[in-house]
Amino acid sequence: MREQFIPVSFEIAYVNRRPDAEGRFFREKLKVPSFNGFMAVTPNGRILNGEPYLDLVLKRGLEQWNALPEEERRPGLKLDDLGPVDRAYELAPPPGGLILRASIRALSRDGKGQLYRPAKVDLENPGAPPIESQAQRDHLWLTSEEAAALVPPQATRGLHGTVPAFFTDRLCRFYLKDSATCIPGTATAKFGVYTGRLTFGVEEAAPALLRLRLQGSARGEGPDFRFEGIFEYAPARKAFTRMDLVAYSEKGHVDKKSAEARPLGIAFELVSSEQALERVPPYFFTLERWADSPKAMAEAYFGARK
Repeated sequence: MREQFIPVSFEIAYVNRRPDAEGRFFREKLKVPSFNGFMAVTPNGRILNGEPYLDLVLKRGLEQWNALPEEERRPGLKLDDLGPVDRAYELAPPPGGLILRASIRALSRDGKGQLYRPAKVDLENPGAPPIESQAQRDHLWLTSEEAAALVPPQATRGLHGTVPAFFTDRLCRFYLKDSATCIPGTATAKFGVYTGRLTFGVEEAAPALLRLRLQGSARGEGPDFRFEGIFEYAPARKAFTRMDLVAYSEKGHVDKKSAEARPLGIAFELVSSEQALERVPPYFFTLERWADSPKAMAEAYFGARK
């Protein structure tokens, strides 16, 4: 793939609604309003192969590419002019802010009642065998101002308090959902139905380290969640070095095969914004109702609940 292709990843539900050249490339060239898979295309948008299986896309796409006339494959090929790209439509983490990776996973209990991670999951797709169980991914964004607000002023060991409401509210509005076996937007109809509270206790308060232990819960129209976490902050650097938080629900996941309610775990961890994979926007930013205006999306995500 690295030698014969240029890999590019897009959130098609969002890019299809961009009014600039990037959006026109998808609408006018690829003509794919919705797609969950892989495509091999020429630089000018001719589809060579498209299906859910990457190995077949690469194999058959390369075969189709090699079958094209040489003038369509040579270096320096003139590209169709679709107009300019408007960088204002590119979704990027807030400057100086923080990114928390969310890993969403369905869990089970063994005969002794201990939690474990199932090795396989049956999605009940006709003719398809169970697949390897993997965590679904999402991201949580914080602005630099929000990150600073999470540091309690004049913190001393043993101090207790309440985590700023904006952080708990963002968790409750956009992340407490059963999407362990599908894309994070599966439960978008349930956005906003949870409310909760997070508290902190200062376990360490030294010039080199401030450690906070977080606890809390959330209730709403779905199953209850509880929170546990540890945040570590380096006062000298004015930077968080660790942000680990888990949201857990004993009946948060509905198994597709048995329809039984099972445990659901959502783990949040601080990641580097320098990694391209970690700069993928929160799934909320790809929802159709906000897709025509990045400003409206940002206001809805970072703003207070209305």
